[in-house]
Amino acid sequence: MLSRRDVLAWSLGAGLFGLSACAGAHHPSEPAPATKPLRAQPTPCPRVRDCPAAVDRMLVREYPRAPAAATFEITPQAALIWAYAPEPTTARIEIWTKLAAQEVDEGGAEHGSGTSSPGGSVLRNERIATHYIKLLERTGRTGALDVTGLEPGRQYRYRLHFGNGRATGWYTFRTAPLADSDAPVHFVVGADISNDPRYGAAHYGPGESKPGILDRMSATGADFFVSLGDWPYTDIAIRDTEVAEYRSSHRVARLETKVTRLLKAMPVYAIYDDHELRDNWDETFRIEEPERFRAGLAVWDEFFPLRGAAADPLTRRRYRTVQWGKHVQLFILDTRRYRSPYRAVDGPDKTMLGAEQKRWLRRALRSSRASFKIVLTSVPLAFGTTKDHWSAYAVERDALLDYVRDRRIRGVVFITADQHWFAAHHHPGGIREFQVGPLAAFVRTPGPEQPEQVVVRAPVRNYGEIIVTPGPIPRLVFTARDRDGTLIYAEVVEPS
Repeated sequence: MLSRRDVLAWSLGAGLFGLSACAGAHHPSEPAPATKPLRAQPTPCPRVRDCPAAVDRMLVREYPRAPAAATFEITPQAALIWAYAPEPTTARIEIWTKLAAQEVDEGGAEHGSGTSSPGGSVLRNERIATHYIKLLERTGRTGALDVTGLEPGRQYRYRLHFGNGRATGWYTFRTAPLADSDAPVHFVVGADISNDPRYGAAHYGPGESKPGILDRMSATGADFFVSLGDWPYTDIAIRDTEVAEYRSSHRVARLETKVTRLLKAMPVYAIYDDHELRDNWDETFRIEEPERFRAGLAVWDEFFPLRGAAADPLTRRRYRTVQWGKHVQLFILDTRRYRSPYRAVDGPDKTMLGAEQKRWLRRALRSSRASFKIVLTSVPLAFGTTKDHWSAYAVERDALLDYVRDRRIRGVVFITADQHWFAAHHHPGGIREFQVGPLAAFVRTPGPEQPEQVVVRAPVRNYGEIIVTPGPIPRLVFTARDRDGTLIYAEVVEPS
């Protein structure tokens, strides 16, 4: 494993990150967000029930009224296909094994059935299944279908057809390899996709044609995207409290053009943080505002479906593990639903994870045979600007890190978010933490202090890219890039 000195020498020598270029809170080519009030005009209808026309508005900007889809929770044999339509309807899903370059255009018009290989033979596309999914008003015209019987490690494409003759473009995904497969793994990770039009899902600005950060991610060819929360923001410009309001915020953020392009390019694993429901929420939220709590969770579940989840959003378990071949196992934590208030005095009874999730995580880490155990937590382990993260739960955090070190669990890497700047942290015992985001939200400037464990900080919009390669010694290569695709930081990790 590279030492901190090795990483710094390599990074500085190769010019991987220039902190002088990152001194401000905003990208040098990007104007600072406006300081005027977020609403262009005061609204006489602060609540949905008083003004139904405001249901599908966010900051006086409407979402595109077009059907959409996304792919979630990929396994070796299955994929959850999510769909949305502007009006109640039934969608027909066509699933193909492969898409020839000349077969369709973006609007879904057919042009042929195959393409020639270099040897002259025709590579046929095979439509393997047709499914139907109802998009009902009571679920916000969204729905999800668990497509099973797929083959491991194979690429699939699909599109949706609607009764009015409309069709989506093509969406693509690759199923996960089997648990004993020696396949490489490639994924991207980020957080913070705002429904605030000032950020426009990482558009450069009105009238500009340059690709944004989500387009950079789409072009990586990654197997999947992991979202670590704050997608969308429902509690800042407009304070959502009801189902219709939460749905409106989700639609605005989900149906952005560049978000749609990302979702067409790869499947998603996601977990919420706080802004999808309420700023800095914890387990007391369900007691203080039970109706709002239920509404926020129910709508998140509509837009981010999980396989086999309980019907009641209040009892649904959202933390989970995902195996992707023999070298990668993801541990996606829920750091909101079970946590104690962060202002409580720290001690053995204060918890971020809750007793059940904590036992599950310890058992799963110890039993995992994956080369790399990647723990995904929506808040950082340390060194943030607020107390709404693991630093306020230091007793539980330190016990978890000690558990990993004392039992010599190899290859544990933490990927975190929430602070709105990139950072790399080297914790005692060789544990690595990479903090990512924001993707399409404001950038925050970290404090002037930089403890020894903080290797680098960069206050720019960013995403993480992880490539795990097999071999006698498997290697994980982490890179962080800004919205121009410029390399901010890189590090190689070995499971030792």
